[in-house]
Amino acid sequence: MIEELILKEWRMLDSALKKFKNPGFIFSDHVY
Repeated sequence: MIEELILKEWRMLDSALKKFKNPGFIFSDHVY
């Protein structure tokens, strides 16, 4: 149960970091 929660948080953090590294990705996110 705890492992699932950590995994979910890690994925959210990972995607947030990717958006931070690729500003263009944030804009393409809003287009669709």
